[in-house]
Amino acid sequence: MKHLFIADPLENIKVDKDTSYFLMVAAYSRGHEVYFANSSELAADHNQVTGCLQRVHIDSNRGKFFSLEKGKRQSLGDMDVIWLRTDPPVNRAYFYTTLLLDLVPHNVQIINRPSTIRDWNEKLIALQYPNLTPRTLVSRDLRLIRKFSEQFSRVTIKPIDGHGGLGIIFASSNDRDFDERISEATHHE
Repeated sequence: MKHLFIADPLENIKVDKDTSYFLMVAAYSRGHEVYFANSSELAADHNQVTGCLQRVHIDSNRGKFFSLEKGKRQSLGDMDVIWLRTDPPVNRAYFYTTLLLDLVPHNVQIINRPSTIRDWNEKLIALQYPNLTPRTLVSRDLRLIRKFSEQFSRVTIKPIDGHGGLGIIFASSNDRDFDERISEATHHE
């Protein structure tokens, strides 16, 4: 099978903890062909989505964890599986990538289906199951956040479009710099 990973630049990959890398290794070790593409290189040519695809070779025994063949423009319809593995932010470029992937033929299995990514935020989906989650407030209003925080000894503040632990704040409403930190976290409300 041919697996395409649409991901952030591979030179920035952290091979000791990056799930995308582990997925590539798993596919490669099972004899599948592994390809990489950057979302900025996708294009729609009438009824076909193409990308500059680079074949990936994995060899963790040599210290260089992977190597890439020179990229060539190919149809995404030639792939068996496409893994959409780019990190947020969910901005216009990310949104347009999901729209392009909607045009890929339905016989190609897309992991992290584009329409689902647009419709279900991974942080907000948990609110559909309040009996399974801790008490949660979603807001950028400093007064609401302060009032909510006063009910608990400590709170965790997470950005809705964050990833990899970036932007997470552990705070108490008694902290001297609470308002300042929350203002910064919410981009000044």
